Amino acid sequence: PRGNGVRIGDGLGAARVEAVRAACEHHLGKPLLSKLLSYMRERNRMLQEGEEVCDAAFHRELRAQLGADRMEYVNALDQLSYLEMNHPAAGVAAKGQHVGPTGMPPRLVAA
Repeated sequence: PRGNGVRIGDGLGAARVEAVRAACEHHLGKPLLSKLLSYMRERNRMLQEGEEVCDAAFHRELRAQLGADRMEYVNALDQLSYLEMNHPAAGVAAKGQHVGPTGMPPRLVAA
């Protein structure tokens, strides 16, 4: 096979997920990381189901939780969320997390 990319199912994908997760945990802490991933998963679910999602409100909520100085980690959070969704063996810890009632818009609660 050509290229050095990480492919789902080759064992390297799980290692990539764990590396991104470890970096996010280091910079954000486990409680905030868990909260933000749950929020992002709920937003993704809403988008997939065709529900209306306000991007401005989403970014305001992320800024409120992260603060302006940690907004640089949004891309890493997004990458981690994507990797966990697309790598069946990784992100097992995320599978039982509660993301809030389905009838309510996603909202984070300050720790």
